[in-house]
Amino acid sequence: MRRKDLFFLRKDRLFHARWFTLVWLLGLLLTAGSSYGQSKDALAQRITYKASKAALSTVLRDVRKKTNVRFSYNSELVGRQQPVTVNVTAIPLREFLQQVLGNCGLEFIEEMGVVIIYEKKDDRAISAENQAPKQLSVVLRGQVTDPKGTPLSGVSIRGLASREMTTTSEEGMFVLFAHDKETVSFSRLGMKAFTYKVANATDRFLTFKMDTVVSEIQEVVVTGYQKIDPKLATGTYTRLKGAEIVQPGVASVDQMLQGKVPGLMVINTSGSVNGQPKMRIRGTSTLVGNASPLIVVDGMIRPDPVNIEASVLNNLVSDVANANYALMGNALSGINVFDIESLTFLRDAAATAIYGTRAANGVIVINTKRGKVGAMQINYNASVSFQARPTYNKMMLMNSKERVELSRQFEADGVVFQPGFTGFREMDSYEGLRYALYSRNITQSEFDQKVAQLETNNTDWFKEFFRNQLGTQHSISFGGGAGKTTYYASFNYALNNGAAKLDGNTRYGAQMSIRSELGKRLSIDLSMNSNVSNSTGYYSAVTNPNNYALQTSRTLDPAIFYPLSAHRNELNGETGYLSNRGSPFTST
Repeated sequence: MRRKDLFFLRKDRLFHARWFTLVWLLGLLLTAGSSYGQSKDALAQRITYKASKAALSTVLRDVRKKTNVRFSYNSELVGRQQPVTVNVTAIPLREFLQQVLGNCGLEFIEEMGVVIIYEKKDDRAISAENQAPKQLSVVLRGQVTDPKGTPLSGVSIRGLASREMTTTSEEGMFVLFAHDKETVSFSRLGMKAFTYKVANATDRFLTFKMDTVVSEIQEVVVTGYQKIDPKLATGTYTRLKGAEIVQPGVASVDQMLQGKVPGLMVINTSGSVNGQPKMRIRGTSTLVGNASPLIVVDGMIRPDPVNIEASVLNNLVSDVANANYALMGNALSGINVFDIESLTFLRDAAATAIYGTRAANGVIVINTKRGKVGAMQINYNASVSFQARPTYNKMMLMNSKERVELSRQFEADGVVFQPGFTGFREMDSYEGLRYALYSRNITQSEFDQKVAQLETNNTDWFKEFFRNQLGTQHSISFGGGAGKTTYYASFNYALNNGAAKLDGNTRYGAQMSIRSELGKRLSIDLSMNSNVSNSTGYYSAVTNPNNYALQTSRTLDPAIFYPLSAHRNELNGETGYLSNRGSPFTST
């Protein structure tokens, strides 16, 4: 390199070097002044805030989010202040703090961008404090980083004796007023907490490093006979927590499982609250046997209340008896959903290694809640459901007048009326009245009068058979334990009303469990479960209230009834019922 290329070494350009040095120093001063100005103007920024009877700690937290200004204060001192009510618009932060803290008898100062809040002392308190032994206070300044040196924000720093506390900024900086030789704790979520003992008259800048905490959430697969790690499970399974299946307004656990487990089909065959849905895991494996999955509760196989083989139930039991069995429920009917801790669904051939051929349709393993060591905990759960009855408002169905007009059109078109197939008494339908007129059992005036009555009946069958239902479920549980013994007890009540008036059930249940470890190889696990259910419903093969309301003519009077034997009632001369025979007769 030639000497003339060295610009600042040339004699004729020496003054340029001096000017460059001067500009560089001026730049440093401006940068420092700008940084100092930003720190100094932290309380000059304007704030708009509104709160009504809010805790002072909540107000300070909101202000920190709005202004990025950190606070250091004694948590007990701030916690015992009266609620704050404030409404300001675009005022300096310093004025805002003077207004809020002044009403609480507090004062503040700013140090390194941190607002330190302390209690305002009156003359009497100052005099008493001067006479008492003085406690030396130390200003603790520093920065908190991770093991790699990256600053950590949001680290909670608290003096265990003075109760002073603060948090670190985004750069990890903090300032804390602590007592001499006081222990200060540092904590942050996901980091290993530690403590530091303040040295006497600490005035240097300190750096703290926090180590990360490696924590694993342990999950196990419960197969009924064992609890194993998911990594060691050879079969296909799905695990749900009890809280994940709770669905207000649903009567039983099996109905709550619909749509929540892959590979599990829950087929609702009835809209009744007593209906038993069919559950199939990965399809139907048999045409004549029982295709439902095996239910295991706390390691014990739970059979259906009706102990009848599938072949008998499918071939020999009548439809009426089968409908009665539906009211009794299945293996899941008596289980309180609020007592379930977890459910595990075993869905492949690996389950047969534990339960044999009974697991060919899959296994549902249910674990109920147990008590935990500690003080007794009381939990109460309740749910309320409402279902409105159906109406004709949004249904394109004929009313009474339109139905009578249709009968007149049939008559005008020459449609032949055959009373033997109508199923109606001749006095309760337009066709029956016309037949009675032709048979001269009634006069023309009586015919016109009764037809006019049919046109105005307009019976609301939905109102006759349905209601606005209100259902409720309540459950209360007690759990606790001491040493190696735990206990758990629960009581539940459920009132499930269907939309149909005669559809519903009432259930009472209780559960108690006690577990005690008597030694390393001996433990006692006692569990008792009892439930009582009272169910009423319709035999859907004969009486479906919804179909009846949709298909029955609204011209009929709801006061008429069906006989047990129409032919016998006719022979006895009884009236007031619907006849299924075509012979005309006169009602009295």
